[in-house]
Amino acid sequence: MTKARKLADLIDANGDVKSANLDNVPAVDLTNLSASNLTSGSIPDARVPASAVSQHATSFDDNKIVNDISTLGLRVHTQENLNASNSNSASFDVFQDSSAVSNLTNVVRNASEYMASVSLQTATADAGGTLTDLTASNTYWSSGSSNDNYGDGNDIGIDGSSDYSYWSRTPLLTGDFRFETNGTSNTSSTNTTGSSSNKYEFGITDRQGTQTNGAAGGIQINTNLTDHNSVTHANTSPFIYASTGGYGQTIMLKKNNSGSRSVIATITDTWGSSSQLSFARSGSTLYFMIDGVIKHTFASSDFDRSGTLYTMFGFGVSSPSNFYNCKYRSGLSAVKGLQSLVAHATGSFTGNNITAPSSTNKMGAVITYEEVGTNTLNTDIVLQLSADGGSNYSTATMTALPDFATGIKMAKVNDLSVTAGTSLKYKISFANQSSGSKEARIRGVSLQY
Repeated sequence: MTKARKLADLIDANGDVKSANLDNVPAVDLTNLSASNLTSGSIPDARVPASAVSQHATSFDDNKIVNDISTLGLRVHTQENLNASNSNSASFDVFQDSSAVSNLTNVVRNASEYMASVSLQTATADAGGTLTDLTASNTYWSSGSSNDNYGDGNDIGIDGSSDYSYWSRTPLLTGDFRFETNGTSNTSSTNTTGSSSNKYEFGITDRQGTQTNGAAGGIQINTNLTDHNSVTHANTSPFIYASTGGYGQTIMLKKNNSGSRSVIATITDTWGSSSQLSFARSGSTLYFMIDGVIKHTFASSDFDRSGTLYTMFGFGVSSPSNFYNCKYRSGLSAVKGLQSLVAHATGSFTGNNITAPSSTNKMGAVITYEEVGTNTLNTDIVLQLSADGGSNYSTATMTALPDFATGIKMAKVNDLSVTAGTSLKYKISFANQSSGSKEARIRGVSLQY
């Protein structure tokens, strides 16, 4: 019998099997081969299956780290009041402004830095009602009728030297309203005196003039609308009016009730020929505004009326050839400069596209939110992610995380499969929202990619 050769006799110096007849080479068991015999070389990758390695490796989940980074980024942006920003693998927005959101449908960004479909908002324009001119058809005048002149269309003014006043004779101001006067022509010298001969005054009352001179029921202030210290009035309802010596001069807000006159407030803010001076009411609260910005809120002791009101105007004796563009809008659903409730049961918004450094087919996100009532994740608040610029969205199944802060909740999704791409964005939708019972306010969004 041929003596079995040693394994070493069959391997050359390069580790290759020598050309030889191996029929008589016995099987060699390598499972117990001593490590000392593996003194050089390496095992080819193809000879080591993945299972041979993975069975000895501990699985590592980096989602906790990723979520913590998202949370930390949102916290820093919140504390520092930062605008939206991106890194190579994450984005952060806490809605410090609206620069990183788009496609708002029944959703607004609240000044308190959240996105919602139910929110108190400061109106940027009057809404509802009809903007109507004040003209001779709805106004009476008094004193020096030969000097009365309504100017062009809706201008109210005088072209003579007599002082006099205008009074509305029909119910004009109903519900929430704005009663405005806009500078049109002002040619006389200014007068800053707070007592007499102020150039222009206008205001509101809850009684109307019913005669050509507007004198019925003691409503008529006549020449003394522009004279702070004359003739006692017999009326029992308050007049609230603004008195000014002209463009750029001090504005005095006054009231007169049963002959008792007083200055409520003095306003020295800048205003000119293009400014709009106005009284606006919401509910029973009255405001004085310049260009839609609140300059004075009247106390209920000065004014507290939600019923129909009437307009009044007055020009002083040193006010020839002056006209003002006067209008009113009643029954407003929103008053510029005032907060009103915007409530929609459903709505949505998206984040702006973010360019990823490379194509991705998996994304994640962390959101922070507060709520009135209880909102069900993935039903009342729905998150969708896209990597192809919003052409295709994948709907996330979010799960809750520990609270971000007192009253601020947090939720996340990790490794959501999306259509591959480099243009990343999110979409958040609201459902079943109702003022006071179910309101979701999205405070922050961090994308992971």
